[in-house]
Amino acid sequence: MPGVAQLIAIGFVSAFLVSLLICWWLVRHHDVAWLDHPGERSLHQVPVPRLGGVGIWCGVAAGLAACWFNVANILSFSWMVAALLLWLV
Repeated sequence: MPGVAQLIAIGFVSAFLVSLLICWWLVRHHDVAWLDHPGERSLHQVPVPRLGGVGIWCGVAAGLAACWFNVANILSFSWMVAALLLWLV
């Protein structure tokens, strides 16, 4: 069983890598529907992405999944879920 510091490092590294890859893929394979183009009611002057949080949320899910597979004690996982819920609020 890895220690708490190793578990946190595994979660952060996996979350970072998944977020990086998904954000890179979204930028690289952009589509017209993924961008919000400026109009008469918008405040921006250039097209901005609509899917900015997709990579971040996938990274959070990957970090939790990496920690889940390394945690033997269900109580530790329940603390992680509680921390995630507090973070969402």
